[in-house]
Amino acid sequence: MKKTLFLLFIAILAFSCSNDDDNAPPPEPPIPVELRYLSTVKNKNGETVLSIEYNENKRIKKFMAYGGDYINRYEYDENGRINTVFLTLNGISYETAYSYDEDGTMNGYRFDNEDYPVAYDAADNSYSFVSPSNIINKIYLDQYNNCDKMVIDFPDSTDSSSYYLFYEQNHKGPLYNGGDMGLTNIIGPLNGYNYSVFNFQLLLNVFSLPIEEVLTDIGSMTFDNGYDEDSFLTKTTQTNVVPDTENGGSQTIVSEYTYHYIQL
Repeated sequence: MKKTLFLLFIAILAFSCSNDDDNAPPPEPPIPVELRYLSTVKNKNGETVLSIEYNENKRIKKFMAYGGDYINRYEYDENGRINTVFLTLNGISYETAYSYDEDGTMNGYRFDNEDYPVAYDAADNSYSFVSPSNIINKIYLDQYNNCDKMVIDFPDSTDSSSYYLFYEQNHKGPLYNGGDMGLTNIIGPLNGYNYSVFNFQLLLNVFSLPIEEVLTDIGSMTFDNGYDEDSFLTKTTQTNVVPDTENGGSQTIVSEYTYHYIQL
């Protein structure tokens, strides 16, 4: 009798679970590739470390980090080029205006009532410019106009820093759609500092193509990337090897991030 009741209980439980499965809502279909835009990047604790808002033309309107203490706002001209970037950092606002030649190539920017030229060299597809603190910058673009090398020369010094970026081809980075900032992420008054958009992009792996490795004169960053069925970046584990200024040698910092998209 006990055995019969036990078997009956198992049968009822199985039937109940089957009904639960039948009543479960179907999984949401993935966002179509051409409509998928990065919304947030979160760390392993689930905290948002970066968020992006878009305008009616699906171009980046706000690039926000540090819980909103760092906000870049973008304005565009009639040709869809960024003409002004407004940075709010810890409550203080900065404005950078950009200019272009007849071909649409950036040729300068204006910051704090001073004009700074930007020189393009078609021979090696590079841009050179000077920051307000007299840091000399040169960036090199690959055939797809992704930055694959950057050289920074510091004033009154023979020191320089070089960055080499290596991308994972045939995959889609978080900014695969709507992520063209027209080089304003690199060219501007804060390049070479921790508060440039490009620095956030490097640390968080937020480009149109996923970063696989970054090599510098003093260390390296590698990314172990995970993708969904459409080859969009969904997660990464970053290993950052940097100098240990206190104890000498180097130290390794490991960070984990996930990428969350919206449909536009």
